[in-house]
Amino acid sequence: LVAFFKLQADMRSIDNGSESKTKTLNLPLDRNGMAVYLGVDRSSLSRELSKMKSEGLIDFNKNKFKILY
Repeated sequence: LVAFFKLQADMRSIDNGSESKTKTLNLPLDRNGMAVYLGVDRSSLSRELSKMKSEGLIDFNKNKFKILY
């Protein structure tokens, strides 16, 4: 899941012509849309996102994500 976020952030920074060290992205999907896209259960996705946030890997608010590592 972190690899997915990192890839999305890298692709957006390339599209914008920047090599920002902070990887922040806004996903155009809600949790249900993300779960469908990734082929996982929505509750499992939410649990994993919360776990990654508590481990300091990511931070998020709604569909805005920041990769912290």
